[in-house]
Amino acid sequence: MIKKLPFGIDFVVEQDLVPLGIQKIPNSTGYSFDCPFCEKNGLKPDRKHKYSVDIYKNVGHCMRCGSGHGILSLHQALSKNPISMDESKQDLLKRWNGLPSDVQVELSKTLERLEEENRKQLEPAPIEIRDEVYRRFLNNLTLSSRHRQDLLSRGLTEEEIDERMYRTVPSVGAVSFGVETFTYEISDTLKRHTKWGIPGFYDIRTSEPKVVFCDPGFFVPVRDEFGRISGMQIRYDPLPENASETKKDHYAKYKWFNSNFREKKDGCTASGCENIHYATPLLSTPKSIILTEGVLKADIISRLGGRLKGKEPVPVIGVVGVYNTENLCFELLKMKQYGLETVYIAVDMDYREKKQVADALNNIEEIVSGTGLKYKVETWNPAYKGYDDYLLGVQKYRAGGR
Repeated sequence: MIKKLPFGIDFVVEQDLVPLGIQKIPNSTGYSFDCPFCEKNGLKPDRKHKYSVDIYKNVGHCMRCGSGHGILSLHQALSKNPISMDESKQDLLKRWNGLPSDVQVELSKTLERLEEENRKQLEPAPIEIRDEVYRRFLNNLTLSSRHRQDLLSRGLTEEEIDERMYRTVPSVGAVSFGVETFTYEISDTLKRHTKWGIPGFYDIRTSEPKVVFCDPGFFVPVRDEFGRISGMQIRYDPLPENASETKKDHYAKYKWFNSNFREKKDGCTASGCENIHYATPLLSTPKSIILTEGVLKADIISRLGGRLKGKEPVPVIGVVGVYNTENLCFELLKMKQYGLETVYIAVDMDYREKKQVADALNNIEEIVSGTGLKYKVETWNPAYKGYDDYLLGVQKYRAGGR
């Protein structure tokens, strides 16, 4: 049904939101704006959280309140009066047919251009290839003393930091660095797998493959149950106080390392990367596992938890983003089949004050409950926001510190 529409989701935005004076903030896949659904879901307005529209995939989503839509459902949700999906379609077609013919032609050309640019994106490579490329890439990078000290202050040891392969984004310019890295270290791998894309890289079929430029921060590898790197996130450095308003509006602590930029030939989205991170390889399926939110947080909980018990790192999985639970049910059922019995859920303690965190926790509980596994929501001293913070506090207390 949607494929037959002569317009994309941006037409809905122009029809329903732009007349209200909404300010669109352009980004690499479309634009974002203040979410019109957060307040309806009981959340106060927050300029740091936006509703993002992907004009290539024709979808919109708010990571804060969880609202998500396609072309017709977005128009349906924004309608002043309740309408069905079919009524949404008919209303949009009526508006489209009411446009001057020259405007229709121009918008149709834009839609064709977007579809053509979308075809330039490659499908993500199988995880074995991504793992090989990312490891070679990371082996050519270093970790700055500032980032190393930050990780040490979170409770990781020097050995654990090196073993997890955290690396600083090169400050000299990732594009030029990427060309050199590809030319001498990774080109042989790419030549054997030219049909696939690697999130974060583009122009991979040319003589000078490139890696996207990234703002300052450090890479955090996302791994599967075998320890293979399926993708990478970037932990961005805090913005300076004099940063522009546009920078502040787009800032997030963590983002996927991807080349989902339509002007980048042979780029690749990170959508094929797993949204579940395993803090340690599972040599055998454990009876119980800790479930938290975040890649770095899962790594820290695993190592601190094991150290406090005088054992090896404990099994921890992290959803990559508190709303990214798409693959969680599958992963839990897979482990249940091989002996998993109990899941200990450890999300940040601010779920007691923040409705969006509480909603995310409820969603996770429903998923775990649906698998038939036993589960328990962990609680701790609320002076510590995250479970990793709490474990670090326990470690310092045992060592005689405060």
